[in-house]
Amino acid sequence: MEVWIWFLVFSISCRWSFGLVCLQCKSIISPRLCKRVTQCSDVEVCNVQRQINEFGEYVYDLGCYPKDTCTNVTSLSQPSLCTQCCDVDLCNHVACNAQDYPAHRGPICYNCQNPTPTGRCHDIEFCDPNKICSVASTTIFGDTLYTSSCELQHTCKLHQGPGLIGKRETEKSRSSENFNVCDTCCSVDLCNRDCQTAKQRTNGQWTEWYAWGSCSDTCGDGVQSRNRTCTNPSPTNGGVMCPGKENESRTCSQQMCPNDCSDVLKLGLSRGSGVYRITPWNTHRDVDVYCEMDTEGGGWTVFQRRWNGSVAFNRSFADYEGGFGSLDGEFWIGLGLLHSITSRGNMTLRVDMSLPDGTTGFDEYAGFYISPPDRYTFNVDSRINSGGMSDTYLLSDKRTRWDINHQPFSTYDRDVDHWSGNCAQYWGGGWWYNFCMYNNLNGPYNSDEFYYFSFKQTKPRSLKTSTMMLRLSY
Repeated sequence: MEVWIWFLVFSISCRWSFGLVCLQCKSIISPRLCKRVTQCSDVEVCNVQRQINEFGEYVYDLGCYPKDTCTNVTSLSQPSLCTQCCDVDLCNHVACNAQDYPAHRGPICYNCQNPTPTGRCHDIEFCDPNKICSVASTTIFGDTLYTSSCELQHTCKLHQGPGLIGKRETEKSRSSENFNVCDTCCSVDLCNRDCQTAKQRTNGQWTEWYAWGSCSDTCGDGVQSRNRTCTNPSPTNGGVMCPGKENESRTCSQQMCPNDCSDVLKLGLSRGSGVYRITPWNTHRDVDVYCEMDTEGGGWTVFQRRWNGSVAFNRSFADYEGGFGSLDGEFWIGLGLLHSITSRGNMTLRVDMSLPDGTTGFDEYAGFYISPPDRYTFNVDSRINSGGMSDTYLLSDKRTRWDINHQPFSTYDRDVDHWSGNCAQYWGGGWWYNFCMYNNLNGPYNSDEFYYFSFKQTKPRSLKTSTMMLRLSY
């Protein structure tokens, strides 16, 4: 007797609790065509997995999945693989770019013609727009069983209100074996599981408005929006949807429009070195740049950075024009953007570098700018500051044929240097070559072609790191 009492207590305390209703099908050609549902536990969510079958066709598996391990995954190397999770009833009817339900349809209803206990009907039907859900209960040998289907709206008496469409109450002779308890209609998805869910209607109410979002444009007039949800409570079993709009927007203005990192500093927007969004003065296009805020007062816009060789710099002219790499690693900002920023006014160029033994140095030049496309010539006036540099091989030196000042930008596929050969192809990396060069901060990493003569003239001359950046001179 004690064993049975213990078993009963254990069963009650460990009983399975239920959560979402999700579509459940295997190897179906589209999630929205699945016509079977299952009741998940309260620790599961709805799931879709896309695969390729043995015939090379996309197929989908739908069902429940543990919420703590269910993740949205789309393989970049294998486009057929896709997994998506969601947490609303029937939400796995669309995923992985599959087609959605049509915009105009009737409700999705349980469809079981054979009497089943509540919760045991797993077939569904897509009703036509002129049909609604119906459910009828019958008592057989003391058990209440249900039949369900789609039914024409006009067969039910219209109820006053847009939610619960109507109901028919009919009773047959109450034998001990068979009599009807209810015959009810309702109009929202899965409302005809049993008579109780069909009869209980909850009208939706709005939550409070959520906070206004950020302004879409920090440069002049923009738009910000806020929203609320019809979940306080949500409409259920034919309940009325919340009246009014779910979203609203308004114009906003934040007169803070940084054209480069010096403006970020000037406008008080700095939060330390890192990635910031700017709008170059002669464009209406927002771009992300890396701002160096710790060097000599900050406000530097970094346009080249190398420190571990993870990004190849032997690139085409198109790559150098558009930019490449990652702002949180090695990168080149792009000649187009570099011209746009430097055309604003008098810019200072700063070059920081280090050697493998830890020795550091820097160079600064006034009057830095890059000419318009498609030559993108390099231009500086004179050196204004330096550390660890020699007084020879200056960027502004006009006495040698290796000087890069006023030289156009060359790459292996666009040879505009003054040498009979192709400097970029021979030495590697796009640069402002003359009769090749004595400075080449875009040369191959871990080689003698990655160097800066004013910093180190004796071999091995390869640099460890380099950073090129600019700042508006006020």
